[in-house]
Amino acid sequence: MDPFASIRVFQQYQMTCRTVTDYFLAYIGETEFDDLKTLLQQISDTSEVYFKFAEKEIKNYDKLRSFQGRGEAIKVLNIEKEKPNTFTAENIQCCRKIISDTDGTTLSQIQDNIRDTNKKMISTYETAHRRLLQIHRNTFNNISEKVQKQADSILYL
Repeated sequence: MDPFASIRVFQQYQMTCRTVTDYFLAYIGETEFDDLKTLLQQISDTSEVYFKFAEKEIKNYDKLRSFQGRGEAIKVLNIEKEKPNTFTAENIQCCRKIISDTDGTTLSQIQDNIRDTNKKMISTYETAHRRLLQIHRNTFNNISEKVQKQADSILYL
């Protein structure tokens, strides 16, 4: 499990969550906006939920990254204790922070947190995302009916 890669993926996902409605709005006009308002709001709300999940995952993987570096941080501090001024003050401070951030933490706890967040994300998919798909279907069915009525009225003129 590469925490660096996972963090990068979740950060990219967060950017997508923040920009998805902007891209959508760029392709619709004022007349379509009223028809799509409910769908756009639901997309925005769902994106915000997933953004928060990504934030939790980033914290989980950041904790894993720190945990994986704990052993090296301890070694650096031991070397510094034996041979002072071997490392910079910044290195020493970083190592102390890693140790402080991971004190009392086990790999099992971190994995459990990741697993719990993933389960909650899946549960949200099964509710919020499916509701979004239903709104999507209804919205475009309504638009299709509206367009069909307009086409029929034009043909009957």
